[in-house]
Amino acid sequence: MILVTGASGFLGRHLVAQLLADRAAVRGLRRRPQGDAPACSDGFEWAYGDVRDAVSVKEAMGGVKRVYHVAGKIDFDGKRLAEMRAVNIDGTRNVMTAAAEAGVEKIIHVSSVSTIGAVASPDRMLNEDDLGKGLGVDLPYPASKLEGERIALKFAARGLPVVVCNPTYMGGPGDVNLGSVHTAASFVRGQVWVGLTTGGFGYTDIRDAARGLRLAMEKGAAGRRYIIGGCNILLREYHNLLSKLTGRRPPRIRLTPWLAEPLAVVGRIYYRMLGWTPYVTRGDVRMGRHYWLYDYTRARTELDFRPRPVEESLRDTLLWLGDHRVIPPEKVAHLR
Repeated sequence: MILVTGASGFLGRHLVAQLLADRAAVRGLRRRPQGDAPACSDGFEWAYGDVRDAVSVKEAMGGVKRVYHVAGKIDFDGKRLAEMRAVNIDGTRNVMTAAAEAGVEKIIHVSSVSTIGAVASPDRMLNEDDLGKGLGVDLPYPASKLEGERIALKFAARGLPVVVCNPTYMGGPGDVNLGSVHTAASFVRGQVWVGLTTGGFGYTDIRDAARGLRLAMEKGAAGRRYIIGGCNILLREYHNLLSKLTGRRPPRIRLTPWLAEPLAVVGRIYYRMLGWTPYVTRGDVRMGRHYWLYDYTRARTELDFRPRPVEESLRDTLLWLGDHRVIPPEKVAHLR
């Protein structure tokens, strides 16, 4: 039996689907029933609980041999800091403790590249050896993930077979909560008027990220860390690629982060008045000051991780958004 925490999330859904396609027996941990979550089926069952609740985690761990700890809380603004820390730190401790008591064979701890940090210019990249050394690791989300990852690594040092995966930003089809792909949707709707002069990030298709976790389970060494990423892309390049795919113009105005941060506060109010999801928040701008760019050699060589091109991933993302009426389908019909 394989336990997947966060099984109803964007990455968790794709991971569960791939595991079931391999005919694995999977148990997903989730907080409460949701109508849009995967239903129980042959080879799959739900365990109801919360990673913040040690008792429910221990119960879900019964009969489990392998664990994918995918559950996490993302909040770049830090407005839900207590909840984020409880999930990312206390939740990790609960999962590792229960796994150790259950004597599981192997655990994949899903962290984030934000625990490594960023660089000040696009001509540098960081790798797995730079944990906590880059810029921006003191921001609320990276700080909580870094503390959680260090807990997992402490358990690994004590002999628990933990492998850490650090995915980059993830796009692709199937983001029913529009967490990661709302930027692409906002671009197609014509809501992206201003861009930043700085910033860049690592990009991975969600389907490849899920496959990367499975490769880490099969080939990853205990105590080892792997950046799961497809490519590095600058914010300007990302907008230009969306423009190429959709025919919409990229932002004509680009601001420095110190000008964009107060504008993001005003923009948030304006977007809320229109009933739109804000394209960018103050926390996003703070992240966009830096370049979150990485060297993906380790996962390529040790896991044989081969992700698809970013343009293919964005095309599939846009088609999915059109198929689900998040954006007008006619805006992306030419991509078929």
